[in-house]
Amino acid sequence: MEQSLVKAMTLTNVPYIVRDKKGKIYERGKIDGTVRSGDATKTTFGNTLRVSMYLEYAMLGAPYDFIVWVSGDDASVWFEQQHEEDVLHRMFTRAYVR
Repeated sequence: MEQSLVKAMTLTNVPYIVRDKKGKIYERGKIDGTVRSGDATKTTFGNTLRVSMYLEYAMLGAPYDFIVWVSGDDASVWFEQQHEEDVLHRMFTRAYVR
């Protein structure tokens, strides 16, 4: 499964052809990089996994209850207000990407 996830999120040396409905070739080449935006099964799934892992890591070991909701790159962390300072500290020291 690990290889499938990496392959879903990263394309390396993958051939592609752009054709019209009649089969005329407009472009061909090889993709070398990340998945292009708009591929719902790969970009949304990959973003959901990545953001979930960032937030779960940031909250690892928190001595209080919390809920992480993630869809793509949209996320929320629910917790009691009294823990706000600790949550912010965790986010900016563990999950913040500079």
